[in-house]
Amino acid sequence: MLGSSEWEDIKDIRCALHRALYDLDKFPKVLEGFLDSGKWRDYVDPNGNHYVYAEEEFVRFVQAKPEAGLGVRFERILDMCRWDVEFHKRLERMKGDTG
Repeated sequence: MLGSSEWEDIKDIRCALHRALYDLDKFPKVLEGFLDSGKWRDYVDPNGNHYVYAEEEFVRFVQAKPEAGLGVRFERILDMCRWDVEFHKRLERMKGDTG
């Protein structure tokens, strides 16, 4: 098993994030599309591990170690999205929901 198709999308965005493949003007829209797609919520990695996140667990997903998430601090995501004011506010609310 090579992982689910959702896994491939997660892998792609994680690689792009770590390699800074998106400029800061494009990254917020890419991430917002990924968030809204829900592909991060239920996937199988190449080792056959199944990960399921509730809709309100995006912050946990972002900070979870690879293969279970993006493997970055949520503050980094906030910083990279600060130019998109509305999306940044949405992310801030998500962070606030986690305590």
